[in-house]
Amino acid sequence: MERHIFVFNPETDFARADRSANFTPNAKIRSMRKRMALIQHPLAVAGDMFLLLDNQTHRDIISTEGYNEIMALGCGTIVPEQLAYMDLDNTRIIPWGWDMTLYRRLEKWGVPPSAMPPENRVESLTTLSHRRTTAAFISLLPELTGMIADPPQECHSAGEVEEFLSCHQPAFLKAPWSSSGRGIFSTTESTTESALQWARGIIRRQGSVMAEPAYSKTIDFATEWICREGMVSFAGYSVFHTSGRAVYKGNVEASQRELTQIIQRHINTDIRDITEAQREVIEKLIAPAYSGPLGIDMLADDKKMAAPCIELNLRTTMGHMQIWKSNSNPGVIC
Repeated sequence: MERHIFVFNPETDFARADRSANFTPNAKIRSMRKRMALIQHPLAVAGDMFLLLDNQTHRDIISTEGYNEIMALGCGTIVPEQLAYMDLDNTRIIPWGWDMTLYRRLEKWGVPPSAMPPENRVESLTTLSHRRTTAAFISLLPELTGMIADPPQECHSAGEVEEFLSCHQPAFLKAPWSSSGRGIFSTTESTTESALQWARGIIRRQGSVMAEPAYSKTIDFATEWICREGMVSFAGYSVFHTSGRAVYKGNVEASQRELTQIIQRHINTDIRDITEAQREVIEKLIAPAYSGPLGIDMLADDKKMAAPCIELNLRTTMGHMQIWKSNSNPGVIC
């Protein structure tokens, strides 16, 4: 029976941008990583392990959410130094998301290639997870009545950003690689100069900035998927809360039936039609190059128009975890 080693690395999108084997996330992300180290516990089965990237002591981990659950399942925790002394045959590493920083560190700690995806697949995630893929995704979507289909614009200079903002206010500027609302700048309560200053810094570090209009939003929601060896499986819907600056605040806890009803009340298009349209594009654009969890963030505006792809998350999302918590056989999903 295959054993899993789960790794919570919420910094994965930032690591993809940095492309360095020595990338270190900021203190806020490290704190979240330490506090939520066992978040993937709904996926675990007897014998699985959780890798503690921050070398937490037993005193640290015993108060972590999910500790009692993994103990009851017969799972355990390990720190990186222990990997070199473990038999990792028939073991699979399941991180929050793959990036070359994590890959190189696991390699250094003695994890064999058989426990990880092919190196070229991990390297390709840097390109595929760039926010310009969102623009490509939108352009490939079949036309459906009641959908907002304006792709974000990639800007390579402050001048291009300024031109975009002269035509679109309010707007959001987004770093090509970031997550959970970090790396996003809202122009709602800022001057054009402060927006340009922020954009210059992102362009200097990541090469460009994605710019998109801000909508009169009434709800944030998402479809959650699993890609595996070219095949695409729909996992479910999620509804979540964000701040006015698009910072993630939490998921709505409800059954899939209730979540579907909530979403449908906010949009004019049948959510099932949007989901099938997304499936078509995932099969063409994402699945040939990626295996793992995928989340597609969406929103509805005050005219009940649905934006079918605000953001692509090529990693686990909180929406996935909400779905997996209620799944009676989680081991088949990961």
